Amino acid sequence: MVLSFHQINFSITIVFLLHYTNPVKGIKKLINKTTDIMSSYKLSELKAQIAQLQREEAEIIKNDRIAIIKEIKDKLEAYNITIEELQRKGKPASAKSPSVIKYRKDEHNFWVGRGPKPQWVKAVEANGESIEQYRVPV
Repeated sequence: MVLSFHQINFSITIVFLLHYTNPVKGIKKLINKTTDIMSSYKLSELKAQIAQLQREEAEIIKNDRIAIIKEIKDKLEAYNITIEELQRKGKPASAKSPSVIKYRKDEHNFWVGRGPKPQWVKAVEANGESIEQYRVPV
């Protein structure tokens, strides 16, 4: 621990007063001042260590960042991932195949067998016919 000129001067003054005044008061003052000096020294030392650690952290991040960016670019290239894919929100677009037509009456009247029945299917069933006669062979 390195004491400043003022700290040393103050300590000498206290010691001097111990001999010519009330020694108990002088000792208490010396102890209090020494405690204050030590506390402030520890605090300034800790602040210096924090600053040093923050500089080291910034340096590590700077160095690691370059390596991480290279690694990401390599993986993007290896898996053929584009920037547009990364920026897209939600699920990736899946290639939907068109539904297979299961029933066909004519060119404009058909049904895939899912969802609500179209009017022509309802009309066929209302006439008592079976929709199966319109099934498209697989």
